[in-house]
Amino acid sequence: MELYSLLYDIGACPRRPCQNGFYPIHEAAKHASAGSMEILLKFGEHNGCPREEMISFFDAEGNVPLHSAVHGGDIKAVELCLRSGAKISTQQHDLSTPIHLACSQGAIEIVKLMFQLQPEEKETCLKSCDLQRMTPLHCASMFDHYELVEFLVKQGASVNVLDKERRSPLHLAAFRNGWQTMKALIRMGANISLKDNDNRNVLHAAVIHGGDLDKILDEESCVSTSSLSVIESDFIPILEEKDKNGFTALHYAVKQGHIKNAMKLISLGASIITKNNIGENVMHIACSKTVRRYGRLNIVQQILKMEQNNSVINEGDGEGLTPLHIASMFGHVRVVQALMKKGALLHRDHNGNTPAHLAAKNGHRETVKLILNVHSHLLDQTDKDGNTPIHIASMENQPDAVDLLLTLNCNLTYNYKGFSAIDFALQNKYAGVALVMVTHRTRGNEILAMSSGKHPSIMLALVATMPQVVAAVLDRCIIKSDAKSDSENYNVSPRHLLGKVGKQTELPFILLQVP
Repeated sequence: MELYSLLYDIGACPRRPCQNGFYPIHEAAKHASAGSMEILLKFGEHNGCPREEMISFFDAEGNVPLHSAVHGGDIKAVELCLRSGAKISTQQHDLSTPIHLACSQGAIEIVKLMFQLQPEEKETCLKSCDLQRMTPLHCASMFDHYELVEFLVKQGASVNVLDKERRSPLHLAAFRNGWQTMKALIRMGANISLKDNDNRNVLHAAVIHGGDLDKILDEESCVSTSSLSVIESDFIPILEEKDKNGFTALHYAVKQGHIKNAMKLISLGASIITKNNIGENVMHIACSKTVRRYGRLNIVQQILKMEQNNSVINEGDGEGLTPLHIASMFGHVRVVQALMKKGALLHRDHNGNTPAHLAAKNGHRETVKLILNVHSHLLDQTDKDGNTPIHIASMENQPDAVDLLLTLNCNLTYNYKGFSAIDFALQNKYAGVALVMVTHRTRGNEILAMSSGKHPSIMLALVATMPQVVAAVLDRCIIKSDAKSDSENYNVSPRHLLGKVGKQTELPFILLQVP
């Protein structure tokens, strides 16, 4: 009773909140102090503040003391609130009831107590929705409180109710990899065919969020006429369902790099041929940039072992890109190697690009080397604009790829608009590409001597746009005598490139312009 006396001594007012908007009764409830709550309630009653009024105070967050007691997790505090007149259907600002909060926490004993003391409120609470239109069953499912889920359904909760995003409790369980809850819901009649606002079914949800399909789909007992579990059989009809992007669950398993999930889906009958909205099958996705490094090669190898791999290995997507194009584009050397070993054909995409073009475009030197070592005829193949791989590499400012292509002795040709590879470097002021080209050990002089294209004099064009590159060229033109540097016969003289770099009258002009 010391607290009771202290409240009298200091002239406490039970109706007065603190500056943060919280009442004493809320603080006691939140901190699981049922004894302090009882004293506060009695103190209020003796000072003109009835128990029913105190138990109905809303704090700054819209909680009544019962909400706070549930947050605190003290069943005695919850019981005191209930016996003092608190209603379990009271909603916060976000429309959550105490039942919502208890279900989120998995506090099954508190839920049972609330239903036991206020059975007339049970049906209302089970149907009550918060601002996200989630019911208590959604809350319990989302956090994998499977025992509480079973209890709520037995009490009358609708197992197929949908929230604001059209997600069922089964969807939310799948989002959190709540495989025990998923099994419980399916046993109790959950509809696995329901789709959310993104047109995704429960398989999509499970795979996207990293769920373990082995745990979700397997059961200890299998039907006698099949090697599949009962739950596996239920999921077979939705294997090929597509979401708003045209992705099946298998597309997402491959995209996420989850080889176990991908193989599980394929074993159930998921098709590797099915395409999404932009024409990609699972092999296209397995070869793309978005797939995790661990899963990419393994998944590709597994698909290549399948009998039907021929139906996807050379298939083009909406842009005409085959898996080999995509793997080359992103520089996945081992994937490119695996595809070529399996006999991937060298199709062109809708822009006329070969895999070598795309590898060069993105500067993947090792990929370019691998492709050209096996298919050397691609070295000078042209796209629809007449560009060879070295044109593309120069256009995209990829000096390493340019250097390799020159070393492999590519032809220095002109595209349909009259541009050479060095023209692109000059036009875009790509100093790195230009430097690699004009100082190349075996091809530099050849490039400097080019007189066609958009820049009839390469040296003059370099002087005008990239004098630092000219300096490097001139450094290559210096010849040192064989004599020792301290000998009177030692001399340094320019190498005569006049006939190769342009008219003889140009050289003095060039030298004057270079710092």
